[in-house]
Amino acid sequence: MLMTLLKLLAVSLVITALIPFGLIASQWPMKMKDVQSGETLNFEAAMAANLTTAPKPVMIAMRDGWQMPVRKYGAQDVSKPVLILVHGSGWNGLQFNGMAQTLAQDANVLAVDLRGHGATPERRGDVDYIG
Repeated sequence: MLMTLLKLLAVSLVITALIPFGLIASQWPMKMKDVQSGETLNFEAAMAANLTTAPKPVMIAMRDGWQMPVRKYGAQDVSKPVLILVHGSGWNGLQFNGMAQTLAQDANVLAVDLRGHGATPERRGDVDYIG
């Protein structure tokens, strides 16, 4: 009985250890291409997008006095839900211009430029407090 229990425990531990390794092996990161050859992340299409239709940003004061640029899309109808689009690192709210214009038919869309991003980044990513 004790040997059966130990075997079951050993098999359980092996299976538990193999699952994460199997997931890691099946999704191994691809090697980045040589930057000089141009075969790497390509943002040319996004940068070439027509941004003349983008609304001018409205500045919203944060608690520490920093002015966050926010672009408002649509008529801002109180009966519609609010949708806030938050960009990733290295981008800004303008990346959502086309999508935000389409979504503005059904929602109040806000596209923000997080601290340290956008046309006037000031300090990049610094926060004076966490709370």
